[in-house]
Amino acid sequence: MNQQEMSRILRVSDRFLRIMTTDGVLSKTGVGYAIGDTVRAYADHLKEGAVKKTGSESLDKVREEKALDLRMNRMRKDRELITLDEALSVADELAGLFLSYLNGLPAEITGAPRERQRLNDIIDKGRLRLADRLAKNRGSTVG
Repeated sequence: MNQQEMSRILRVSDRFLRIMTTDGVLSKTGVGYAIGDTVRAYADHLKEGAVKKTGSESLDKVREEKALDLRMNRMRKDRELITLDEALSVADELAGLFLSYLNGLPAEITGAPRERQRLNDIIDKGRLRLADRLAKNRGSTVG
């Protein structure tokens, strides 16, 4: 592709295109410019210029982290985000309510002492499995 056509595609002047070629930012292939390589090289050049203009990439990362902190603080304030301790506390409370309900079921289901004991044993097995799983999960999230 010739110089005038490439200048029009990149929306730069012919002179600017020549300067970029002389500086080694863009390269010619034989008679003209290869569209894909030239556009890619020009985009990379613009990207590098933006980083130099705004500061280093590490400064951009610091800005991103600050923005993330601000968003998270806003979410905590609006109660859209809670801490792990709060979530575990709610889970413990719900599990406790559910288990107390289950412990009362044998008396509601039957009046026979032997059947009540059998149901209590079944519920105890489930309660122990739940307690073990919660303890294991809590240990993996804390450690």
